[in-house]
Amino acid sequence: STVYFEHMDSVKNIDSSHQLYTAHHDYKIDSVVPSEKNESTEESKESTFKEKEMDIELSLVVPCYKEKLRLPKMMEVTIKYLKSKFNTLNFEFILVNDGSPDETWQVIKDLIDANKDIRIKGVTYVRNSGKGYAVRTGFKYAEGKYSLMLDADGATQVDEIARIYQITKQTVERHNSDNVVTIGSRNHLSKSADRPWYRRIPSMVNNILVTHLLGVKEIRDTQCGFKMFTKKSGKSLFSKMHLNRWAFDVELLLIAQRNKYTVQEIPVNWQEIDGGNLFVLQATISFFRDYFALFTFYNTGVWLF
Repeated sequence: STVYFEHMDSVKNIDSSHQLYTAHHDYKIDSVVPSEKNESTEESKESTFKEKEMDIELSLVVPCYKEKLRLPKMMEVTIKYLKSKFNTLNFEFILVNDGSPDETWQVIKDLIDANKDIRIKGVTYVRNSGKGYAVRTGFKYAEGKYSLMLDADGATQVDEIARIYQITKQTVERHNSDNVVTIGSRNHLSKSADRPWYRRIPSMVNNILVTHLLGVKEIRDTQCGFKMFTKKSGKSLFSKMHLNRWAFDVELLLIAQRNKYTVQEIPVNWQEIDGGNLFVLQATISFFRDYFALFTFYNTGVWLF
């Protein structure tokens, strides 16, 4: 049966304001909460989770804000694809509702109930806190050896998942290190009609600021919502982040490069999907505010890499 936890911090040290909804059998109440007959310790409860989830190869973290229409289609296509590539026990979704005022949370719960053979964790909280906060929250719940951040609109072609996974895995093996980040890039599409002008111009200005002001080197597309991490790199990088909204990707890459991580960029097949929540003026103001914070606080030592 479906299990609904309102306070997960007592089990996995997660913020008590988060609510988790899942239907997978690994998360039955008796597997994470002490029974009356056998009062276990916090340490044993944590080990129970790790033992049951250690086989997960890939976690897919999906931030959701007002995505009641686009999310179901993306999940249908992605689940079908992943079933053809992985055993259903080897991947999981973490769907994070970023305080949506619409029915997004109900849609997430419906998706979980309709796909009980798939590991899906739904996470929600009341206040909209930004895409960066939603992704960081999702990574707290991710248990896979590799974790992929992807958008709820399904803009990146689904078969890119296997490609970015294989490239990341090969890089880890080649360098014998988990300090690897692989990011998707839409830069090769910049001259095509796949991206509207009001998306392309801010992207060009953004690249100049990111490279010359903030010092993120050799990255052509910092904002593509398709990034893969190892479990170690994801947990480490997101734990050091400060930004919660649009510019969080830039901070993430800045921290990774300053800590000598292998950061690689690969072109991906991507197309604009109608129904987005981007307000250009609002996003532009947010970017400039966050870039000022990054430049000021890191250069003065208030924030540490």
